[in-house]
Amino acid sequence: AIGERGLPEPLVTIPVADIEGIQFDLEKRSVRIGKVYTADARFEAWMDVGGVVNLQPLFMPVESGREPVVPEPKPKGPAPEPWGVAVDQVEVRNYRAKFEDRTLTTPGVVEVDSLDVTVKDVQIPFRKPLPVSLSLTLNQTGHVDVRGRVAIEPMTADLEMTIAQIAIKPF
Repeated sequence: AIGERGLPEPLVTIPVADIEGIQFDLEKRSVRIGKVYTADARFEAWMDVGGVVNLQPLFMPVESGREPVVPEPKPKGPAPEPWGVAVDQVEVRNYRAKFEDRTLTTPGVVEVDSLDVTVKDVQIPFRKPLPVSLSLTLNQTGHVDVRGRVAIEPMTADLEMTIAQIAIKPF
């Protein structure tokens, strides 16, 4: 959980996070992960009247007063092959987020609930489109469902999307 001093509740909570089936191959410079799973996270954020999102200051670096560490020069010669990372499945289940825009006269609120995301066959560097699925409830009445494939390099998407009961007035 991550919170701000003086607030009774944390702003970010991620109670469930799990990684299964980790394999390393030092010779091939590769990592394979069977499954990354996280669930039941909660996020609460707002943009204040000055346009600053409340979570930004929580992640700002703190001045240490120490001298910065100077990296050693890189050795000459060919660069080693980059590490490859493969993840069979990434699952995000039951996430909830609330965002309030306080720059408006009447603050706008967007609530996302029951957010589920699944991504399969992730390979870094990205070599092929990723099968993805996403579903969520928006502002308690709307539902969004997305299924298909997304490629990172170049950025492309082939998706089937269903959107129902979105209340337009709050936007």
